[in-house]
Amino acid sequence: MSNVKDEIKELIAEDNLKDAVKKMYNLNVKNSHDNNQIIILNARFNRIQKELASYTITEMNYKVEFHRIKRAASYLLDDLELD
Repeated sequence: MSNVKDEIKELIAEDNLKDAVKKMYNLNVKNSHDNNQIIILNARFNRIQKELASYTITEMNYKVEFHRIKRAASYLLDDLELD
């Protein structure tokens, strides 16, 4: 596993999804499907952050979605092939 992947895994383990997703977004991935999945993760994370800030999501629902995104980011990172 590359050093970048290790750094991102550590950020995910520390619940620092903001930085983890940002680093994933800046990776050079080999195929467009994985790149699209990263874009979707980024959008999902940004959406729940905005919803929490505007009080349009409950804290419980925020936590559920946060952990779904965290799990998806971890699985995606395991499968990524970098350039």
